Amino acid sequence: MLSTVVTGILILGAVGSVLAGGIYFYWQLADRRLTDIDDRQRWFKENYEGDHIHGNMLNATIGSIRCYPPQSLGGIVKRYLLRDIGRTEVTLLFERTKIEDEVWDSLKDFVEEDGVKVQSYDYTQANRSSFVTIEIPSFDSEEVELAASRAVMMIDTFFEQQKAGNI
Repeated sequence: MLSTVVTGILILGAVGSVLAGGIYFYWQLADRRLTDIDDRQRWFKENYEGDHIHGNMLNATIGSIRCYPPQSLGGIVKRYLLRDIGRTEVTLLFERTKIEDEVWDSLKDFVEEDGVKVQSYDYTQANRSSFVTIEIPSFDSEEVELAASRAVMMIDTFFEQQKAGNI
């Protein structure tokens, strides 16, 4: 009799665990944390694209934002089981500012000290502005905003130190 009760409790516990896991997975899907990168990118564009990031010497604007899901199998599994994992690319525009390629080469190392990865940089003659595209290993809006602000701050600091003759 006692073994039947224990077996019944174990079976109910197993069924409850499977049911709880299914509900959690459905909640993740309903919250669009797993499937819809496009919605996240659209949200970033509506809330951040075109915003100004003010620095001491430069006035930067967030030109574009793109979101990407993880590419590794481990990242995909973590995305489904644990939390929202992916990467965000942010293009920062420095209007009416010409930053030469030689300076970008030095700036790249300076900006990457802060945990972001510089994807590309250049100066466009058409609108006479420079841009840098940085990759942030997160979808979290606070982390993206902080990383973009810190990148502009690092570039400002670089120019201030260069102007002072320290670099």
